Amino acid sequence: MNNAVYPMDLWKEYGFTSFNNAQSGEILPVSYYTCKEAIEKYHPKVLVLDVYLLYHARRDGNISWMHQSIDRLSPTNKIPAILDLVPQENLEEFLFPITLYHSRWKELSQVDFIGENSVYRGCAQNFDIAEDIVGLTFESTPENVKIQPPQVPVEYLNKIIDLCDQTNTELLLVALPYFISSKLDATHDLSNDMAYFNWLSDFAQENDIPYINYFYLVDEIGFDWWKCLYNYSHMNYWGGSIITEHIGKYLNAQYDLPDRREDPDYQHWNKDLETYQKKVDESLSKIQK
Repeated sequence: MNNAVYPMDLWKEYGFTSFNNAQSGEILPVSYYTCKEAIEKYHPKVLVLDVYLLYHARRDGNISWMHQSIDRLSPTNKIPAILDLVPQENLEEFLFPITLYHSRWKELSQVDFIGENSVYRGCAQNFDIAEDIVGLTFESTPENVKIQPPQVPVEYLNKIIDLCDQTNTELLLVALPYFISSKLDATHDLSNDMAYFNWLSDFAQENDIPYINYFYLVDEIGFDWWKCLYNYSHMNYWGGSIITEHIGKYLNAQYDLPDRREDPDYQHWNKDLETYQKKVDESLSKIQK
């Protein structure tokens, strides 16, 4: 999700505000707490959740990545998240982060204070092309092949659904596309992933939740594996632009989201859009040269 949806493009086309709250390797148990934080702070009308990590069977994940998500939570969500998800041997560094960051001041640079990247509204963009999939064939799974994911991610997906029900937040589930091949040096065994996403179709229908499985839409939306990824599991700028366009059309058609482009209280979004567009144009011009 971090590389797949560009909030400023949604603003440019439709005028609704959004923020890409994704973090690297954020497992669904962690996402439950970050979703809770986002809903309590910002009261979004719609929450879009990528279900990529349905395969991850544990409550804990990569500790560095967990820090990225948990350290920024308010105490009312941080403490429960730590006690629920963090292994015993890592409790101290999460409960008392000064033990981890006490010398961070020595590493501060101008980048820490400029804040120019705020115009991206949380998303990341990459302008490379995936070399790790060259010469490989995408190994698709038929839509009728379904495998129930491990218990833990399903448990926390249900908790997110309950959270959205309790707060009157619309939930949209998406399975964003990435390249699947048994010949890849991947972070996990990819062979069951699409079957998990197929299982989710029935799960979403039973819970009356909209769900977009992009693996079966790649041809329809013009998502070319060899042009739209910068590695097997992450989209580059062109892939993200395609997904952003499709999700934007869906959100605009299905939800009553206000167009705030002419609203005086949101003119800073229009100013940031100018800065954002310049940054994108600069990146594209470097490629052309």
